[in-house]
Amino acid sequence: MATPLPRKVHLDLNHWYALGDAFAGVSKNPDHVSVLKQLRGHVERGEVVFPLSSVHYMELAENPRDDHRERAADVMTLLSRFTAMALDSKILDEEMARDLDRRFGRPAFPIKVAKFGVGAGFAFGEPRWMVLDGITEEKRQKFEARVGMSVSEFEASVNATAEYWVLRGLTATLRSALPGYDGSSNLTVASQS
Repeated sequence: MATPLPRKVHLDLNHWYALGDAFAGVSKNPDHVSVLKQLRGHVERGEVVFPLSSVHYMELAENPRDDHRERAADVMTLLSRFTAMALDSKILDEEMARDLDRRFGRPAFPIKVAKFGVGAGFAFGEPRWMVLDGITEEKRQKFEARVGMSVSEFEASVNATAEYWVLRGLTATLRSALPGYDGSSNLTVASQS
């Protein structure tokens, strides 16, 4: 018997903030701590995953409160494991193509869109990962000896770290150092997607 795929559950950002507070030990509601414990168990057993959308990334980036963003990013990392949902527009393209094919026989081969993937790039429709390529076997062995892990382990570590920082966003110190930075522009883009 095949192992069932985990259920996908979309959480609104306000729930991520509440779970982030529970994870950080600063929740005002003891029920949130209990819920977080249950959700972690479901995730660890592979029963459920909580995917992120492009809107999650953009609304989180728009929040000027560093502590809220950090706590939400911590729990999002834990429960989503960077699973991401496809853009609504990509899913709509597939649905329209299937409906046109059903009604008119065209397009003959409707597009098929992956609904879930990994990372912010997938959530925004452009999956990208850092990879080390073009290195010789000798350089690979030297690199692995120096960093104490395989190239694939290193790539996974760097990509996970990058994903976390995309979620967490810029701190107030970094934002103030960027001339003309306007975090509210993220919300404008989010409202248009």
